Amino acid sequence: MIQDDEDNASEASHEDAEEPIDEYVEEPAGATNAPMDVSEEAQLSRRLARTVYRGRPSKLRARVVAYIVQMREAPAPNVDDYIAFVRAAYPSVKASAVAKEWETIKQFFSGDDQEQYSAIAGLANVPELVAAFKVAPTLDAQMVEIACMPPPVAALRPTSSSSSASSGRAPRGRSRSNSNSNSNSNSSSNSNSNSSAKHLSPTQVALMQALFKVNFDQFQGKEWLLPSGAIFDCVLYEAIKDVQYECPLHSFVLENPTAVLGLFPDARDQDELKKVLVDRADEKLPVLSSAEKALLEIYNKDPEELEELFAEKGWRAVGASLAEKPSADFQRLVYECVQQLLKVYRGERMAIPQAPHESWMVNRLWGFLADALHSPQLVEFQPGEYHSQASMHRRNLGRPRDVRQFVGHKVDGVAIAAIKKLELLVIEAAKKDEGPNVTKALDDGMKLCKLTKDMHDLIRGKAKHNVREHLVTFGIQISGETATFFILRQRRGRFYQLCREGSETLPSVWADQVGTQCVLEVLMKVLIIRKTLLSMAKDVAACTIGSIDGSDPLDSDVDWVPATITSPQLIPSSPPLSTGQPHKLQL
Repeated sequence: MIQDDEDNASEASHEDAEEPIDEYVEEPAGATNAPMDVSEEAQLSRRLARTVYRGRPSKLRARVVAYIVQMREAPAPNVDDYIAFVRAAYPSVKASAVAKEWETIKQFFSGDDQEQYSAIAGLANVPELVAAFKVAPTLDAQMVEIACMPPPVAALRPTSSSSSASSGRAPRGRSRSNSNSNSNSNSSSNSNSNSSAKHLSPTQVALMQALFKVNFDQFQGKEWLLPSGAIFDCVLYEAIKDVQYECPLHSFVLENPTAVLGLFPDARDQDELKKVLVDRADEKLPVLSSAEKALLEIYNKDPEELEELFAEKGWRAVGASLAEKPSADFQRLVYECVQQLLKVYRGERMAIPQAPHESWMVNRLWGFLADALHSPQLVEFQPGEYHSQASMHRRNLGRPRDVRQFVGHKVDGVAIAAIKKLELLVIEAAKKDEGPNVTKALDDGMKLCKLTKDMHDLIRGKAKHNVREHLVTFGIQISGETATFFILRQRRGRFYQLCREGSETLPSVWADQVGTQCVLEVLMKVLIIRKTLLSMAKDVAACTIGSIDGSDPLDSDVDWVPATITSPQLIPSSPPLSTGQPHKLQL
């Protein structure tokens, strides 16, 4: 059953740690040394649990057993690693319980009676385990709390879309409330808010850093080796590992190449990084054809002339005089988008109202995006408020049955590849452009980084071909009259880059042909993004279809995708779902 608020959820996390679990069951009498059709790790887990705890262990104790098992061949017990390992699974467990289990396992491996180790002989390096734990330090609750205190802030400052530009701490501010969240949750110390809305507690900081280290170490591909011999991944890791607030780099997304370049003093390294991260000569967006530009030029009139054009002609007639005509779909789309925008401005006396509501900005002013980003055969566009399926998949990946389920991040629009129903583009909007460092812009920027990577990861997980080099996902951040366009690309090694592809602004007042030129400039950028989006939708459909002959087309050197840190493990930002009932998405 879902807890009513986060205080109860925290208590439940500790209580769960005292409940027995099914993974560790007693073996039949006499079966201690019998051959088993299971891995050595599983055998060691069972026998340690029975020998140390004399029965089925609690969940917390099972986690302690797992800590021993993962270093069975090269024992190196360390209290800091132990605390991080346990709290990565149970962040709310009491410090006294963590310390007590350390002392229990230390006492077991500090004995001189070799008979007590016979059950695990051959499954672990027992002599080294005993020697290591005999010299290992003791641990108490106070030491656990001290170990979880946040370290000093690293030299690398957060980027503009992940934290305050003037302070090393997470910016304060309110986040958009979720209509499904419990009304009592805001009174809890672990309230349902974005990570930027409050300081992270020592436990949350320790968990975030532990997860980042685990994800970094689990990478199995080739790292980015720079000309000087420096490894790009490792330099970024050292710069970010001690930061005590969540930023995009914790999820392996870099968005500010200028800040990254400052970490590499060697000129050869900087030249290569500039070529890949800044210049991006081979990643330019497509351009409109001469016929498409000629059609747009026909609409370059003042508002009164446009009204007459729409009254007299349909979309086919507008471009009838062109010697070379663009596609019928392009002609119809331009006609409908310009007409829709003109109608919106006409309804507000040709000027955007003062302090409009966010829903007006998204659904009215930018409502033409629903048509511009939709293609019946290739892309379906779902307007907000919509819970991202890619985000939901990541948040619940590997979720055991007894852990509550979470919905995905709520977005203001999403474009989905029609054939395979995989998300490719998300829209995140605010009602007013107040600059890049306001709390809303920072929260949306962090969310956009995660959402674009969630979509990328889900597609790669379903791909039957190696799509690392050319797969991209898209994001549009709307702030008032301004839209900023992003494309996420995977770089060498572990990291991705959220590339900014420019910003366009609709006119505050549309009174003459100058305003029309602003509108057409915005529309031109949207149509270019549409071209790239439709092309990628085709590629996604192709890469997720296997070979007819059943052969595996994946390359042998396909790497493991670095995981995105899941915010609900730090500060829940979306309501839990009952595991017993299906969830209906809010469309």
